[in-house]
Amino acid sequence: MRIGIDFRVFQVGHQFRGIGQVAAQALGQLEARIPSDDEIVLFVDSNGPDITGRADALFPEGRARRIIMWQDPRFPRLAKLRGPSTDAREQQVSANCDAFIQFDFMLGIPASVPTLVVIYDQIPILLGDRFPTSYRPHLGSARAAGLPMKHAVYKAGTRMIYEKMLAGALSRAKTVLTISRHTATTTLDFASKAGLTGIDAKVESAHLGWDHADHTAAKPGLTTMTRYRME
Repeated sequence: MRIGIDFRVFQVGHQFRGIGQVAAQALGQLEARIPSDDEIVLFVDSNGPDITGRADALFPEGRARRIIMWQDPRFPRLAKLRGPSTDAREQQVSANCDAFIQFDFMLGIPASVPTLVVIYDQIPILLGDRFPTSYRPHLGSARAAGLPMKHAVYKAGTRMIYEKMLAGALSRAKTVLTISRHTATTTLDFASKAGLTGIDAKVESAHLGWDHADHTAAKPGLTTMTRYRME
């Protein structure tokens, strides 16, 4: 099996945040559990930080591994608005992978192969109206908090893009892996409000904080990462 991974998660700043820690731990567990003849295909940004050391640490010598540079969209800003999974990138994924893992839905969810997306607490929108200067509020909340119109419109616009990307990710993904049952609940609430159907069957939870040192697959969530639910 050829397993594609959007390795930009270690190039866009997440390597210094919680998402990067989740990705590193999950991929370490993945490497320990997948068959020896499975191939890892890492998709990276040619303009981003070098990821060779990280790749070597996670997928040691002996594992079949390739690194592929994402094809840059012709109009990056427009692509960001319409979604980063362009036709050219879809072709790259379908030609090189049988399944795909995405740790940051804002980086795009390919539809050409079964994809597992990891979903975290939706802090930017859950706290947006409560803390409009720090997160992503609706326009009314931003204005009520005293934000200048230009700033308020910008903040509300980022919320719309975030929600659009999250809705698209939930629709496209084969499996939605949440980091807690609470996140599963808020994700399903969001899906319902967005008018999405059939999401319940996709959602599983892999709780943070479990000790996986014994390399068993009996604890919640690990079987999801290893069997992919992508058959």
